[in-house]
Amino acid sequence: MILKIHKKTLQTEFIDNAIDFCGGKNKAKIPVIVDGTTLYTYALSECRNNAFYQSIPVEVTDPIPRFNIEVTKLQQGIACIRNDQEYITFNVTKQTLSYNDGHTSFKIRLDEDELVPLPKFNPSSLLNHTAFIYEFDVDKSLMTDIKKCETFASESLKFYLTKENNDLYMIFGDKVQSHMDQIKILLRSDVSEDIPEMIYRSSFLKHLVKMKNFPVTVKILSNKSLMIVPESTNTKTLYITTKLTQ
Repeated sequence: MILKIHKKTLQTEFIDNAIDFCGGKNKAKIPVIVDGTTLYTYALSECRNNAFYQSIPVEVTDPIPRFNIEVTKLQQGIACIRNDQEYITFNVTKQTLSYNDGHTSFKIRLDEDELVPLPKFNPSSLLNHTAFIYEFDVDKSLMTDIKKCETFASESLKFYLTKENNDLYMIFGDKVQSHMDQIKILLRSDVSEDIPEMIYRSSFLKHLVKMKNFPVTVKILSNKSLMIVPESTNTKTLYITTKLTQ
């Protein structure tokens, strides 16, 4: 299979986001699925509450449905390519991904499907999901406030979305553990929708505070899951987390 991909998009959207979701772990391995002119991956976090999906456009010849790669090794290989390359072309077999532009060449060994299992849940099914309780945009100013509040209550492992009167708040802390610090921030006023209080893992917010393009849309789905949908022209990114019971 021949893959032609925009180099910067591959680096900043696909690879960086995948490594970030994997916690920056060295030797993180991901499945890569080829679907027409789209390349995508998805994963579940170790806690099983958080899920991630990322796709980018590609030009494909003789497609292979799937391959599995150590994403940090791909990042290192691309870093060796000269910066004047706007598009890069890979030759992919079931065993290797290789690159050669006459100046730089490298080959990365790929893993068998059995060694990199696909999660049973594919978040792409929610890209066009319309059954949600409420949605709101997070601009750069609100994002900064959320990051400061998260730092203030960094010892907490959870945050709450709660409606008080007609205002929607994000609360950091733990309502069960009274000895922990707590802080809340106003997300939206004049909210008419009926929104029950919900609890989520604070680890999910690391994906929100690292966003670079604004606004970022946050949706509360009908099953009480929380979904982040960043603005993007050519790529599709999705982060989702399920609510906690307490």
